[in-house]
Amino acid sequence: MATDPTAQTTPSSVPTKAELRTQVRAARKARRRAQREAGVDRTVEARQIATAVLTHLDSCERASAAGWGTPTATVAAFRSTPSEPDTSVLLDELLDRGVRVLVPRTRDDLALDWHELLPRDRRPTADPDAAGDASGESAPGDDGRAELPSDDDAADEGPSLGLDAIADITAMILPGIAVDSAGQRLGQGGGCYDRTQPRLRPDTCRAVLLFDDEVVESVPFAEFDRPVPAVVTPEAGWRPLGA
Repeated sequence: MATDPTAQTTPSSVPTKAELRTQVRAARKARRRAQREAGVDRTVEARQIATAVLTHLDSCERASAAGWGTPTATVAAFRSTPSEPDTSVLLDELLDRGVRVLVPRTRDDLALDWHELLPRDRRPTADPDAAGDASGESAPGDDGRAELPSDDDAADEGPSLGLDAIADITAMILPGIAVDSAGQRLGQGGGCYDRTQPRLRPDTCRAVLLFDDEVVESVPFAEFDRPVPAVVTPEAGWRPLGA
């Protein structure tokens, strides 16, 4: 069969993992820069996230079985960096409800070690002169690399609980870069949460926390990548993914 000399090969519309991470990180920093210049109150976003997560967990079967609203219920979440969806209100409201909250620390081997977040009345007083730039402009990640939480908050956390501290928890809120409708999640690239998810109970409530425009048509994935069953975003709230 003769080849049509005018035919062109159409490049794939699906970006690679590296390309998608670069795109999302740039968009996140541009979003925060625009919000700061416009004087946007970010606590609105933080409250939307908290409401979405708590509304879902209020009706979650696993949460009810775990004694929701008591220290027997445990939620693993994360301290957001300046460019990520803001988890500050969610963490405080979980603690105010009497829920035990675990936050991760990334070990040198990229495994996640878990620490209990102290209630607000047990936290040391912050030194305003020692506070860093919360704008995200000069935070790690401006060169396209992952923006990681600072160790400055370690004084607000209890001692190491080990890798398996999340084995019997009620819910986990995962960070991420993007997710698709099948639940394929793109993380920062270290595989930390892909290795952590198999440690969870099958009925643990799980969702990746993203901005609304980070729920995309397709996410490239590999055999070792672990999908997530839900996504939570500030505007659309908690939504199931996959079959």
